[in-house]
Amino acid sequence: MSYAYLFLYSSMVSIFTGTAYFIATLKWFPIREMLRSFSVDLLIFALLLLLPAKITRAAILALFVPLLLLSFTSVEHVAIYKSGISSFSVISTLETSANEAAEFLFEFVTLPNVISGALVVVIAVFLLLKTISANSRIARNRMTSVVALLIIGVCVYVIAIKGHSLLNSNSSYVVINGMSSYSRDLQLVNKIKSTRSGQIYSGIQVLDDDPAAEKIYIFIIGESANRNHMSLYGYGRETTPELKKLATRLYVFNDVASASTHTIPSLRKALFFHHDIAVDSHQILDSRSIVGLLGRAGFDTWWLSNQTANSDGLTGTALFAEDADHKIFLNKSRSEGHSISYDQVLLDELEKILRAKTPRKAIFVHLLGSHLSYHLRYPKEFDVFTSTTDIPDAQHRNSGDKIYINQYDNSILYTDYVVSRIIGMTEKRNKIALVVYFSDHGQEVYDSLPIRGQDAMHPTRNMFDVPFILWMSGEYLRINPELAGRAAERVDIPFSLSWFADTAADLARVRFDGVTAEHSLFAPHYHPPAKREIPYGGDYDTLPPLE
Repeated sequence: MSYAYLFLYSSMVSIFTGTAYFIATLKWFPIREMLRSFSVDLLIFALLLLLPAKITRAAILALFVPLLLLSFTSVEHVAIYKSGISSFSVISTLETSANEAAEFLFEFVTLPNVISGALVVVIAVFLLLKTISANSRIARNRMTSVVALLIIGVCVYVIAIKGHSLLNSNSSYVVINGMSSYSRDLQLVNKIKSTRSGQIYSGIQVLDDDPAAEKIYIFIIGESANRNHMSLYGYGRETTPELKKLATRLYVFNDVASASTHTIPSLRKALFFHHDIAVDSHQILDSRSIVGLLGRAGFDTWWLSNQTANSDGLTGTALFAEDADHKIFLNKSRSEGHSISYDQVLLDELEKILRAKTPRKAIFVHLLGSHLSYHLRYPKEFDVFTSTTDIPDAQHRNSGDKIYINQYDNSILYTDYVVSRIIGMTEKRNKIALVVYFSDHGQEVYDSLPIRGQDAMHPTRNMFDVPFILWMSGEYLRINPELAGRAAERVDIPFSLSWFADTAADLARVRFDGVTAEHSLFAPHYHPPAKREIPYGGDYDTLPPLE
């Protein structure tokens, strides 16, 4: 029992976090995360076993305040956000002003949160007293040292193999790493922010006949949506019933390829006016963006996201959001892979934005969509596809794989609901308006290869085949009939998301010196790209066709 108390004390933060997270979500993945996080806690436990009893006692006392604060903070984070503490939370805390902190406390100091915090303190003090008592009874001999060294060796090996993905399951590591990264990268972040905030958008023109009219332009960025799993594009299962109801009022483009297999490189190409800068070049971070252009052209701009702000690093989605006037990240999880923040949380926030008293709005809505893990992407009422009898057998899939296909199709069904709701909300405003929906990249779900996900080294068309859908209000159609006509003519024309920024500028009827007008899918003289470039210099159009 003495060893048990020492281990419980060493893993206090993980146990508090995992237990609270499980109670808050009633999902099993918090327990898996807790077990993974023990890899770090076991190291602390083994090190304490190697130390003499008196030094271990001093270490136990010295660790108490940090462990208590981490446990308290992590449990309260779970209570408020239904997720474990993340590096985004750490950075947000470090950047919070006194007024913001006071406002936060006023909002979230509730009786349940006070009770959960008090329980943490009581249990932590109990563990401290029991561990100090147990420490004096632990026999420290050669066998203990051998076992401790064996534990250290195994933990170090596992951590070395799994790396950051394993360590990031441990709240203590997340906080320490977040503080370290913030301190190390603060100068770089400020430099990037300064560069982007000082960018010049010269020669801006608003092309429509009434630049002062009220306008609502919404650009929905999906996640991991493969159009070949959408019934709107001919998929056998009814995965997009709501969009199909709107089909006569939509422009559904059938030959659009993403620029990359992963979110950040794909969105850099899609949202920046990059003039063919290589996506892996740091120079692309200095490029001007469609978000920035619309802001300079007189639109109030929003970045509204259900993805985490910094799971993809400082130059990830947080950088895209930096160009917007308003930045709203609703998902406080430490990673999207362990998040149950459903995309419908965006709808209430979007309704507030639509009611805002600003005449011209450009809103970028970033969905969590079909991000792995698929079963966490939709609420219970969208668990529609449960049978596997209608999924044909194939050499590259087995019966277990078909379960993931069901989950993926359910996530597409849920995205259909969210996207159609956004179109409906926009239509009710009765303004000059448009809604564009596209996905950052596609997804292989046992359709061509025995994998789910993306692999830039072994690309398939499913990883690049994305939906691209356009809805325009009656007022927008009235003042832009030629553009609407060209849209109808080009639903089958090849297009790459590398040229999306130029196309979005054209849709918004905005030009500046950095636009390549002929890159717009709706330009009078548009020509499909000679090469739809994909990672490692590949060409999408040379990939084997789908079976």
